[in-house]
Amino acid sequence: CIDGVKKALETEDFESAAKYIQTFLQIDAKYKDSGSGQREELLASKKQLEGIVRRRLSAAVDQRDHQTILRFIRLYSPLGLEEEGLQVYVSYLKKVIVMRSRLEFEQLVEFMEQSSSNQNQVNFVSCLTNLFKDIVLAIEENYEILRSQCGEDAIVYAICELQEECDSRGSLVLKKYMDYRKLARLT
Repeated sequence: CIDGVKKALETEDFESAAKYIQTFLQIDAKYKDSGSGQREELLASKKQLEGIVRRRLSAAVDQRDHQTILRFIRLYSPLGLEEEGLQVYVSYLKKVIVMRSRLEFEQLVEFMEQSSSNQNQVNFVSCLTNLFKDIVLAIEENYEILRSQCGEDAIVYAICELQEECDSRGSLVLKKYMDYRKLARLT
């Protein structure tokens, strides 16, 4: 395992390195040998790989490089970091939804300012519908990767987190609608 991990890390074959670490963790769980120098060496390699995976994933999220994000998020599970991987990936999905809904909202506000005379042309329903669609697509398209992190609980976690974003973004649209239609004056 030690040689395999070292070679894999040197050649940046992180998937193979993660598999070696996973094998080590399985063996280590069965046969704890806390004094072994080999064990310490493998734990050091695990820490090194964790650092690489976290840095590369963070850089991929910043660059919105979805394929690289998928590559590195899949390495969390063999390293025994499923929950952390799930949180990072759902956070990424939230960022994508925030960006898309913010852009849609800004376009809505811009259209409101341009068409102040014709209130029927500003489509608040479309803005909300697109937000809901984005959330559904995020869950549907990422179902397998989410499930691979923590099973069905991952899906529930993702839905709850994305629902919070939906509530926040949806409230902005509804408030803007009330302001635009001057509904506060009617009460």
